[in-house]
Amino acid sequence: MGGTCAKNTSLITNSIVYLYPNKGSAEAGTMMFFGTLIGIILQVTHGNYLPVFLMAGFAYLLAIGVIQLLVLRISTADVS
Repeated sequence: MGGTCAKNTSLITNSIVYLYPNKGSAEAGTMMFFGTLIGIILQVTHGNYLPVFLMAGFAYLLAIGVIQLLVLRISTADVS
C-alpha cells in the first residue's frame, strides 16, 4: 500500500521539486501528510482499509483529471 501512495504522490512532488529546486522537503512533507491522513482514517474506521484503497484507486483518476485541466492541448510533435 505504501508503494501505491508513493507512486500517486510522486508526480506532484516531482513537479514541485522540478519547478522549485530549493523546496527539497516537498516530498517528505507530502508523505508525512498522507501517512498521518491514512492513520486518522484507520483509527476512525477501526482498521478498515477500504477507504484507503478507494483513495489510492481514485488518485489515478484525479491525477489524470488535473493533468487534463492543466495541459489544455496535447498533440504530437512535428519532427521534420
